[in-house]
Amino acid sequence: MRLSDKVMAIVLAAAVSVSMFTACSGGGGGGGNSGSSGSASNGNSSASSDSSSSSSSSSSSAPSDSSSSSSSSSSSSSGAEETGVNEFGMLHATPIKNPVNSRRANYEKLMTQTYTRVYTIESKDEYGNVKSRNYTDSTNGVRTYQEDDYSFVLSDAEQGKAWFIWKDNLLPTTVQPYKPSEKLDTDSFWRQAEMVEGKYKFGSTEYDAEALIQGRLEEPTNTFHKDIQIACFSKGKKYPDYILYVDEVLGDDEPVITLQMVEQNKEFYTEAVAKYMDFEKILSNYT
Repeated sequence: MRLSDKVMAIVLAAAVSVSMFTACSGGGGGGGNSGSSGSASNGNSSASSDSSSSSSSSSSSAPSDSSSSSSSSSSSSSGAEETGVNEFGMLHATPIKNPVNSRRANYEKLMTQTYTRVYTIESKDEYGNVKSRNYTDSTNGVRTYQEDDYSFVLSDAEQGKAWFIWKDNLLPTTVQPYKPSEKLDTDSFWRQAEMVEGKYKFGSTEYDAEALIQGRLEEPTNTFHKDIQIACFSKGKKYPDYILYVDEVLGDDEPVITLQMVEQNKEFYTEAVAKYMDFEKILSNYT
């Protein structure tokens, strides 16, 4: 098979995977949360367990799709000259020379400050079934509100407390000590990041796109993976509409490309929403 045919086979397979995801609820979920969570944790609460995709994480936790396609290219920034499409489907991909100033890096920095984000995450379980979960994060720098379909986590830095609340009252509300996480030097991460930029067609829309590429060696199979996060931006937006999590397996055979998870930002504000900061009112409904 010619290289151009192989590349287009990958694009077609990605389109099939994407159509399966979007048929479920119209897309995936939002961007990464790099600065709002603290040290409190509770095994019964799901709101803080998988609601964010940190930019420094090398892979998503979503089980991978059993279907896959191949490409003869193993370089993240090299593409097929005939089509201008690289091995994971980005059009006209070129390296980003200064990733610390990329749109993705600037978006992650917004979430170390005051912000509100409403988003959805879609992934597949080990049986290939699509699951979707809705999330809301909001913080004013002192109070942090996190919500998913089943629970809330309310964290207050001044009081040093975090409340874990089940929406259905299946379990009682619990309170634990809370200490905000120390802010990380994210610039050092982005300065060393491998990124490419170009265009990416998701569904019927072509977006400006940036891909973050990280490699890892999986034991004991000694298989090398590339974890690729493709952030899709509408023109003029500071935050991505979608982030696609793609796994590329590099072995003795040709690389295998798999779409693992999709995030969709539905709302994003650079301020906290008052109703989410009213912990007293929220707690009065559950305690």
